Amino acid sequence: MKRFVFVGMALVFLGPWNALQAETRTDTDRQILGVWQMQFTTPDGVARDPVVVLGKQYDQYVAWSIVNGQPEPFRSVELRDNRLICTIDPSEQPDVTVTLECSLIGDNHCTGTGRYRSKNGGETGEWTLKGKRFDRADFDEFSQWEVSYEIPDNGTQSALVTVVSLDGKQYAWYQGRDHDLPARDFSLDGDRVEMVVVGELEGGENVEAAFKGVLSGASVTGDVTIKAGGQQGSFPFKGSQSL
Repeated sequence: MKRFVFVGMALVFLGPWNALQAETRTDTDRQILGVWQMQFTTPDGVARDPVVVLGKQYDQYVAWSIVNGQPEPFRSVELRDNRLICTIDPSEQPDVTVTLECSLIGDNHCTGTGRYRSKNGGETGEWTLKGKRFDRADFDEFSQWEVSYEIPDNGTQSALVTVVSLDGKQYAWYQGRDHDLPARDFSLDGDRVEMVVVGELEGGENVEAAFKGVLSGASVTGDVTIKAGGQQGSFPFKGSQSL
């Protein structure tokens, strides 16, 4: 087995992730979830190429824009017919609201329109945009790990963790029953591995799953600590490389 190396939050969100093809994903999920490289020129004449990460929690899509290597969440993500509409109040320009509206134009490509509006209502602008989602063939290495753990009175929980490398860097994505998100806060020290996944419950409360395990060949075992709704519990987990 080629060992996978975990990296920090800033790098995780810069990786390409659309290679997951688990049965629990809908056709729409398979088309849009992942990391997109957008390209456009704003009305001020500046060419921009932001990275936008699209994930999912329950039935709600979520997205982040990568600003200076850090993920910045979109405040709303909505799918209308075949159009995905994402709205953000960018930290670099807190006085405006930016909306990106995109439609698919074939595998891993989209086109659309960007708009900005000043919060005082006095200034607006519009531009065209295009985007490309990274494909599995773009990766130098690719592996998937099936992970499971048992929660008393709540049955077996399972997840698919995908790890890829590109240009000497490694990235990961976590797909569980209710969350389809980039993993974060990874580390690998010898054979000891740690992974943290952070999301939200349906009611909006934060949920965190922190995995600590030991690698042995194509297997990994350890404990996962779940924090949600003011409660916390730790449970043994196991996993094996499936691809």
